[in-house]
Amino acid sequence: MAFMAISSARQAIPTRSIDTTAERHFAHILCAHMVAELEYVEKEFDTKVKAIITDAASDCRKARSLLVEQYPHVVSLDCFAHQMNLLVGNYLKSQPEASALMKQAFEVSSQTQGSRTHKQIHRPSGSS
Repeated sequence: MAFMAISSARQAIPTRSIDTTAERHFAHILCAHMVAELEYVEKEFDTKVKAIITDAASDCRKARSLLVEQYPHVVSLDCFAHQMNLLVGNYLKSQPEASALMKQAFEVSSQTQGSRTHKQIHRPSGSS
């Protein structure tokens, strides 16, 4: 699990990450990690956590629900980027032509990465 905070200047600040590969991802375990991180961020950054965002997996959703029971001032949200990724992925799976086109685009992209053409196309702005 990785945690980040968003500053008042809207900058992402990675706080900590926890290796949970040996743990079962039950809601109460995830919630315990979230609570520990919430308390760490509030103490370390002298701030109040206003919201928590995770993907929409049932265990994450339940963990957020448990956290909000303890911290009712915290807003619980599904990750919009994750939701969009799932939506686009599902659409592409349902459209064979679009799926085939995307596969070809990924193949071309992977073949040109590192090539002179790729470096010219993906040159940072302002460089010549």
